[in-house]
Amino acid sequence: MAKYLVILNPTADRGEAGKREPDVRALFEKYDLDYELVTTTHIGHAMEITAQALADQIPYIIAGGGDGTSNEIINGMMLEKAATGRTAVLGVLPIGRGDDFAYSMGVPTE
Repeated sequence: MAKYLVILNPTADRGEAGKREPDVRALFEKYDLDYELVTTTHIGHAMEITAQALADQIPYIIAGGGDGTSNEIINGMMLEKAATGRTAVLGVLPIGRGDDFAYSMGVPTE
């Protein structure tokens, strides 16, 4: 089981985020991190993936996308915490169009 789960929304930033998948993989491989990258396929999918990740006790969930991706993952984490008490650390790779959430949390864009 991977320690880091990257949930990548390939449609973020009008489809540009999907083109960044090789860059995201290279970043995790550069630091020899144990990760799995899953791409979303529909609205709500990031919430579903998050619920499964928490059930699998993955300690780090990384949102790769924009505000919508982060929002779905946070909502999934909140629902799971309320239902089961399970939680994880959230990371954000701001590769969406606006990235207002990442900006407001002080996440560097580079």
